[in-house]
Order: sequence, then C-alpha cells, then structure tokens
Amino acid sequence: MVNRLRDAVQHRNEAQVEIAECTNAIKALAQVCGEEEAAEYLAAVDELGGKPGFKNIILTMLRAHRQGLTPAVIRSGITQTKVMDLSTYTNPLASIYTTLRRLEDAGEVESVRNDDGTRIYRLKVVTLEEVKREAARLRSVAPRLPSIATQQNQRAERSTQVTDKHYYIEQTEDGQYAVRAKGSDRASRLFSTQLEAIEHAKILNPNDHPDVERVRHTEEGGPDKWRKA
Repeated sequence: MVNRLRDAVQHRNEAQVEIAECTNAIKALAQVCGEEEAAEYLAAVDELGGKPGFKNIILTMLRAHRQGLTPAVIRSGITQTKVMDLSTYTNPLASIYTTLRRLEDAGEVESVRNDDGTRIYRLKVVTLEEVKREAARLRSVAPRLPSIATQQNQRAERSTQVTDKHYYIEQTEDGQYAVRAKGSDRASRLFSTQLEAIEHAKILNPNDHPDVERVRHTEEGGPDKWRKA
C-alpha cells in the first residue's frame, strides 16, 4: 500500500506540473487570439480549474435580477463581488457579450429593450404557447414508453432463459469472468467476479454443474485445470 501511495503522489505531482504548463500555454495563446477565441480559452481554463466561468456567473446574476441586466452591469457585479478574476481578460466586456449571445442562441436568455431603449439580458420567459407545445410533445412520446419497457423486459428474460446446455467459467485477459456454453466460442455474459459468473451459469441451467477454470495453483491443480462448481 505504501508503494501504491508513493506512485499516486508522484502521478499527482506530475499532473500538477502538466496542468500548470497547459494553463500557461493557453493563457499565452489567448493573448494573440481574437477577443471571442480568447474568451473561450480563458473561460475553459477557469471552468476546468474548478473556478466559476462566465456562463455560470451570468446565469446566477440573472436569476437574482429577473428584470434583466446590461453587460456593463454584469461586469461591475463580477468586479465588486470578486467571484472571478477579470485581470486575465484583455476585454472582459467582450467576453461577457460573447457569453450572453451564446446563451441567447441556446434559448437560455433573451435580450429586450427597457423603457429608455437600453438593451438588457434576462432569463428567457417561457410563454404559454411554448408550454403547450412541450406538453403535446410529451403526450406523443408517452404512449411509446410501455412498449419500450416491455422490450427491455423481454431482452432481460431472454438473457436468463433456462437451457440444458453445459457451461464453462473462464477468466479473460482483462481479469473478468466469462460464462461460455459448451461448443460456443462466444461468452454469453461477463462478470467482475468468479462467484457471480458461477451463479449466472447455475441460473441458466439449474441441473448442471459448470466447469470452472482454476485461477491459482492448489494441491488439486493449477490454472490449466478445471473444477466442478
């Protein structure tokens, strides 16, 4: 266990070095890209690093201000609350605009004009007509659900159908245990433990005792010998 811990710590340290190198390379690349590409790169760095990105922060702010916000107000809110470091962005306002436009394309937010004509962004308001369309779509899908469940049950029943075949339990190269019928080259099922494989073989043919490949050397034989389960 100590050796495993030592290896894990080494892998973690190597991963941290690689993360730092990739992060610095992406930030350097963002400096020579267009504003939209740079925003994408920097947002990805923040999100992969566990920091909140523009998308999550903007959605959180819009949920708290249902009346809507301008990109400039969003930027001010981020700066004041310090939920995100904008110093790494050449033009954070452009990044906010880009994020808002993508959220609008995705149908998560909408842009409207307020009383003085200023464009603001808010969470998209779901209309009654949209609710009706979604309800109609769900109603059209619902009748198919029982038939889908029936098909799944039928497949499950066929996979455990009782037979009179003789079965072998063999260990595969990747350490799993295969249940194979006599005369068949293909395994009917794979299991992570030998016990599960034996139990499945006995379900398939309760009157049979499957042959189990030995996986370790014993007084009765080695891995090339078989035993009855």
